[in-house]
Amino acid sequence: MVKATSLLVCFSLFVPACTKYGQTTNFGPPREVARRLVGAPMVETVSASNISGGFDATSVHGRRGGYSTGGFSGGAATVTRTHCVQQAQIDYTQQVHTSPEVRGRGWDIAGAITLGLVGLIVYAGAKSNYNYAVDTWNSDNEFHLRDPGFFPPPGPYPSEPTGAYATGAVISLSGLALLVYSYAVLPKGPAPQPTTTERQFTETQYVESTGCASPGAPQPYPQGGYPQGGYLQGGYPQGGYPQGGYPQGGYPQGGYPQGGYPPYPPPAPGQ
Repeated sequence: MVKATSLLVCFSLFVPACTKYGQTTNFGPPREVARRLVGAPMVETVSASNISGGFDATSVHGRRGGYSTGGFSGGAATVTRTHCVQQAQIDYTQQVHTSPEVRGRGWDIAGAITLGLVGLIVYAGAKSNYNYAVDTWNSDNEFHLRDPGFFPPPGPYPSEPTGAYATGAVISLSGLALLVYSYAVLPKGPAPQPTTTERQFTETQYVESTGCASPGAPQPYPQGGYPQGGYLQGGYPQGGYPQGGYPQGGYPQGGYPQGGYPPYPPPAPGQ
């Protein structure tokens, strides 16, 4: 026991403390410096749901009695929103700040507490063994005094384990020394200087855009006119009629019959 605790004392005295300087890094807010749109705009639909509920109670009392009613009501609502988005590659710059900080102090505190507890355990164990040996010697001696012929005399009186006491005390004091050393001497050397650098990075994300067709709006017609059979349902797109225009003089009153426009130019008489 004494040899093991002595080795523990030597180990605790020569193990270096953990407190030292380190650096902590803090990132500033990113700042956009450039944006490149890629792909084509598209319509994105976002839905949000809201569920609510409540309890309502009514109580009526009179001279002849009363009654109470209650009920639970609830509701749900969904809101759908569409917006135009487009994929973009965004370049950012961000400041990175480093500053010194003390690290490992907690390990030194934990080590000091552990050594103090180990020292107390060594001392308490040695004291308990000594008390047990003294009690055993007193009991044997009492029986010997009652009947010396039957009970043999006890051995020599137990001596106190001063070496174990000293070992426990040294272990506890080494824990205290470690704590004082950590706060009084460590960390060694000058603290690192704070620095500020700039970090550049690129992210791809969807951003608000324009140029998306509204849901339900008529699609643009192809260049060169309209398909056979008349106009598409919904009228003409914004921007006017197809290239080439319509016959001089406009349309006849009342519009054209269903099925499209007559051929243009009109055929000559007799054809």
